[in-house]
Amino acid sequence: MNKLSFGFCIAAALSTSSAMAADMPVKAAPAPLPVARNWTGFYVGIGGGYGMYDLGTQLTSTVTGLATNVPLDQGGRGWLGTAQIGFDYQIAPQWVIGAFVDGDISRIHGSHTGQNNAIGLIAGDMSLDRSWAVGGKIGYLVDPSLLTFVSGGFTQAHFKGTTYLNFNGTPTGLAVPDQTYDGFFIGGGAEYALGFIPGLYLKSEYRFADYGTKTLDVFATATGVPTGVGERTHPYVQTVRTDLVWRFGAGPLAMASAMPVKAAPAPVARSWTGFYVGVGGGYGMYDLDTQLTSTVTGLATNVPLDQGGRGWLGTAQVGFDYQLAPRWVLGAFVDGDISRIHGSHTGQNNAQVGLVAGDMSLDRSWAVGGKIGYLVDPSLLTFVSGGFTQAHFKGTTYVNFTGTPTGLGVPDQTYDGFFVGGGAEYALGFIVPGLYLKSEYRFADYDTKTLDVFATATGVPTGVGERTHPRVQTVRTELVWRFGG
Repeated sequence: MNKLSFGFCIAAALSTSSAMAADMPVKAAPAPLPVARNWTGFYVGIGGGYGMYDLGTQLTSTVTGLATNVPLDQGGRGWLGTAQIGFDYQIAPQWVIGAFVDGDISRIHGSHTGQNNAIGLIAGDMSLDRSWAVGGKIGYLVDPSLLTFVSGGFTQAHFKGTTYLNFNGTPTGLAVPDQTYDGFFIGGGAEYALGFIPGLYLKSEYRFADYGTKTLDVFATATGVPTGVGERTHPYVQTVRTDLVWRFGAGPLAMASAMPVKAAPAPVARSWTGFYVGVGGGYGMYDLDTQLTSTVTGLATNVPLDQGGRGWLGTAQVGFDYQLAPRWVLGAFVDGDISRIHGSHTGQNNAQVGLVAGDMSLDRSWAVGGKIGYLVDPSLLTFVSGGFTQAHFKGTTYVNFTGTPTGLGVPDQTYDGFFVGGGAEYALGFIVPGLYLKSEYRFADYDTKTLDVFATATGVPTGVGERTHPRVQTVRTELVWRFGG
């Protein structure tokens, strides 16, 4: 998909695995010892990815600093291209520390809304168009060719300004300027040596960035003069990225370091065939496309908006894998999430200006799917996944721009859709045989449904509908128990 790039992010704290009898053993030919590899040195990387933002906003008076409407969550989604330079230092046989700087060019965007007493202000587009970061990482070598790591540091993002339209798309003569935000990021991922070209590596990383709060002056587009209204904004951004990395002097026999890698035993045969259960947690964001319509004519009554939401999830999974070749695994699974991925939600129409929901929450979902996996070594499975998913969003009651109930609401709704993802799973045999650690990224696209706006006092539909289309991005980590493993 040209709008989706995904990679695997796996947690650290990994080590060598314990022996296991195999129903379908790894090839009888003994595997060679891992080749010594030096991770100390400079590198460059280039790649791409996908991201979402949740932009917390609230209109204020620039004179008093007081808020003039309730908080809202704006949503956005889109692609990014990235480039990185860095330096790593192998401080011990299995530990690596590093520092890096990278920059992204992106188109992570959505239709953006703000309100005040005079008019419901609706932006055509709010876009995160570029960002950069400087940070460090701590990595653990699962084997000499595979580095898992956590990362963090400082980041700066630039959002393009936008011109406001009213509910029917007519220009209001008002706008907000471009803005640059400072913040921090945390993340994690993995990097693997592609041995067919010495020095070439493949890296995937998940990041969450929290930027500071700034107030944008709403100005008149004709004169550039501030209006006395400000928009307080606070962006949160979640991305996943995959890079091809070139390490200078990192050939497979380049371990001339004073700190050599310990000799490791040959990989032990391990069967991935069998049933498993898993439990864990994660984090996610949604971008909810919305547009008010007439339920009589089906015609739209306002411009499209992007609502945002973010929050945690808990997950449980059962599945079965089948090792059909020494390095290939097929599997099927079903899982369920309990979540609180939510944001303040807004809609508008002619009669009831600026209907603002207190909260719109993705509270549960489930999925059934399959995966195709490749064994990097007998203890580490990388995979891509996909399948059917269903999500439940809680309904909400609208309030007006000051927070006063309007007597209107929308009901709960269940959406069907599909998901694609990817991740990795590692055998924690050094802790307990049968125990594994799995991390996975998923992107889900759900169907479009129209919610009837109803009177809360009577439950009677008002003739106004809200057309909605959710997209959800999550990252999750689980402890997995494989039976007989």
